[in-house]
Amino acid sequence: MNTDLIKQYSAMHNQKRGYGRTGESMADIISSIITRHPSWPCQTVLDYGCGKSRLVDMIAPGYELERYQFDPALSSVDHPWPGYCVDWVISTDVLEHVPENKVDRLLNSLSGFGCGLIAAISLRASGNNLPDGTACHLTVKPADWWIRKLKKNYSEVVVKKEYPGPKKILVVCT
Repeated sequence: MNTDLIKQYSAMHNQKRGYGRTGESMADIISSIITRHPSWPCQTVLDYGCGKSRLVDMIAPGYELERYQFDPALSSVDHPWPGYCVDWVISTDVLEHVPENKVDRLLNSLSGFGCGLIAAISLRASGNNLPDGTACHLTVKPADWWIRKLKKNYSEVVVKKEYPGPKKILVVCT
């Protein structure tokens, strides 16, 4: 993403107290997916686009995992690469914030440093705007569009949950 857009998201995090915490509500289902997956036990998890969430600390409690966070709009979180590979990349309510012309590039990057991806993707416009008035959800597309994009980088893409609305999908990619 361009630096101006990242600055807008950074300002949003600073202005809205609860902004960037939605992933925490998905800790149980993500823990269940990871601990029941054939690749378990895994050793490393990265929450990409974590915002102010502590989701990564809530995943698979009681298990020893190296847990990392990264958000391009926040400098206060870990940055585990370049060249760092993790077992699972988790990205909740992030991909829809990426400009459409940058989605393929980001998905290619995510597949390059993670063996698997668990992503929750919003399929609707956000009620929030960035400080400059731009809509927060820059890429609002139906589930089949996202699945096609994900399949360019992952051999298997499974929709684990569809939230009514259409509101959101939760996908597991390996």
